[in-house]
Amino acid sequence: FGGHRLVIAMTANALMGDREKCIAAGMDDYISKPVKINDLKTVLEKWKAGGEGETAQPAEKKTRTYKASELLNFETIEGIQDLQEDGEPDLYIELVDVFITETRSSLKNARQAVREDDSDTFRSLVHSIKGASANLGIELLSKKAAEAERLVKAGKFEEAKPLLDQIEDIYVQSSAAIKVLYT
Repeated sequence: FGGHRLVIAMTANALMGDREKCIAAGMDDYISKPVKINDLKTVLEKWKAGGEGETAQPAEKKTRTYKASELLNFETIEGIQDLQEDGEPDLYIELVDVFITETRSSLKNARQAVREDDSDTFRSLVHSIKGASANLGIELLSKKAAEAERLVKAGKFEEAKPLLDQIEDIYVQSSAAIKVLYT
């Protein structure tokens, strides 16, 4: 979607709500294992044809895959988890759920700002992503957003624009890593 990489979750779980969890983690779609070729073809065709009203990303663009240790600051996460009170909902997961929703919206708006050549809005959005992700120990995302913010502040918006693809990729991978490690 305008630079967004299509991510389809494949999981051995086939429980009620798994699809929603995958979508909430930033995935575009979901199929359960064992993967049947016809199911996979159907999902791929849906997105190739413009599923969800969008067009899929060209296949030739490569995404770097990061390890959880590159994406996350476990000390920060443990610090938040230390605030957890017995019998209360998981504080870290509640914060991450809000972060995922808000950041998904911020990324959509940042993409719009790039299309409209609106550097002020773009800078404001990546600044928010930088701070929110740092607070939750989503360190690589914070660093990449900070890099984009610095470029815009230095009057180099054209150089910052391509970083949005990387920020989106890191957001998706970080969201998925957190869901796998902490839920």
